Amino acid sequence: MRYAEKYKKIFEGGEFLKTGEVKTTRTEFIFDGGGLSRIRHDIKNFIDSNPGCILLDYGCGTARYWHMKVRVDPSGPKQQMTFLEFLGSNLSGFHRYDPYHPVYQKRPPDIKYDIVIVADVLEHVPLDELPEVLKDINSFVSVDGIVIITVPKTLSKNSFIDGENMHCTLMSTKEWSSVIGKYIKKKVQFTHYK
Repeated sequence: MRYAEKYKKIFEGGEFLKTGEVKTTRTEFIFDGGGLSRIRHDIKNFIDSNPGCILLDYGCGTARYWHMKVRVDPSGPKQQMTFLEFLGSNLSGFHRYDPYHPVYQKRPPDIKYDIVIVADVLEHVPLDELPEVLKDINSFVSVDGIVIITVPKTLSKNSFIDGENMHCTLMSTKEWSSVIGKYIKKKVQFTHYK
């Protein structure tokens, strides 16, 4: 993977640029799982409709929303909770996976997941590497499972220290849908947002 070492260095406290200023993960939250808040109700509705399901957060980054109290619903009350608390007791189990984060880089258990979340991940994958990543995602989904994917339409505020933008793959909604549909053969909910 072309950017593996760059992401590993950032997760280990290395420098990156945010709107042109030098930052590190010690001073700035980055890849914290905040993309989950955009699709929180879709995830919760699926879990509540399928009690006992198991979830995989693929490309979870630091997974801050899973283990720290945050404002999961930015438009709702100022109540803070972990994402796990928000999802409730109908979730039977979950796994977080990010191949470049030292805590979450271990491959998920060899089981099928009822719901696989890929929130704000694919735009970080070079176009020529997307087929491999999408096939990998597909391999984790149960027969009746769902993959919920979000991808932004714009460049990131974050760049590698060399100035290269972290959103290396930007495509139209039609192009994303075509590529995703070619490699993920399970039910997909795709959100392409600004």
